[in-house]
Amino acid sequence: MNRVCAGFAICLLAVGCNREPKSYNVSGTVTWEDGTPLKAGLVFFDPAPDTDGPQGSATVRDGNFSTADGHKVAAGKYVVRIEGYSGQGVGESPMGKLLFNDFQQAIELPASDSVQHFEVPRKDKKKAAD
Repeated sequence: MNRVCAGFAICLLAVGCNREPKSYNVSGTVTWEDGTPLKAGLVFFDPAPDTDGPQGSATVRDGNFSTADGHKVAAGKYVVRIEGYSGQGVGESPMGKLLFNDFQQAIELPASDSVQHFEVPRKDKKKAAD
């Protein structure tokens, strides 16, 4: 009986020590401020210091993204960083020319799958035809 209790206690400790926060899918869109979809890019979900869980990320294709491919995030506060690309592959860069890499927005994600929309301002109004 003591062996059974000891074995059960060890199992409980092992399960309790390996707990990772539950993760959720974040999907959505990235557009320019005029509503035009971002052709290509990367979205990073950097957890705030008080949020448990790893960084999440997703690839933007024709304005849409989803963390469903294994880069999900836990509930909590994040700083979202977005890199935007032209979408026209050039040489070793399949996403094309880097358009920006400095967009950041603070958000709080719920304890469930969610849909988010990010609107990126254009820095050079002359490039509105991109």
